[in-house]
Amino acid sequence: MNARRSTLALATLALLLAAAPALAAPPVKVAILPMRVNATETHNYLQKGLADMLSSRIGRAEGISVLRVEDPSKATTDAREAVAAAKEVGAAYVVYGSFTAFGGGASLDVECAATESAADGSVDRREAFVQAGNLGEIIPQLDDISSKIVRFAQSGARAPAVSAGPPAATGAAAGAGASTAEVHALEQRIEALERIVFSEPKGAVEEETIGD
Repeated sequence: MNARRSTLALATLALLLAAAPALAAPPVKVAILPMRVNATETHNYLQKGLADMLSSRIGRAEGISVLRVEDPSKATTDAREAVAAAKEVGAAYVVYGSFTAFGGGASLDVECAATESAADGSVDRREAFVQAGNLGEIIPQLDDISSKIVRFAQSGARAPAVSAGPPAATGAAAGAGASTAEVHALEQRIEALERIVFSEPKGAVEEETIGD
């Protein structure tokens, strides 16, 4: 009987030790850079607002910690520049991209890249491109874009390439504390803004190249 109890105790201990790393796994850090905005009006508002909405959606995911990079000079469409900015704050992934207003339409090009380079030096990244008649038609598609970014980050679960930089380099973790009311209010402000930017919205056309 004592031998049986000892065996059971050892088996239980082995299971607990095996589960410990998973239970203690830190969240995956994802840096959100300001969006580069190619529009003649309301540049600063759009730059921050789009990053806010992406941050709030991505930050709700389990196992994801969002780091906001608030410096507008960090806005870029270059993968290596984005990765360098994310490494400064200790993130394993970085979200960056651009919003463009053209005539009566708009487009949003978002990318998510791993900060740890592949063996050949290339940057592992995923892209999502959305084209629509106006910004109000792009907003509902941010949920799908964000969920795919989350799956990409969760599937790799890379450790940050460097230790986190000084706290001043980042904003608060956007998603964890954002309430539904706050997100809805932000969306309403963005929708009001697009009515000013686009006087004649047209039908939406969507094209996505981001992988699952």
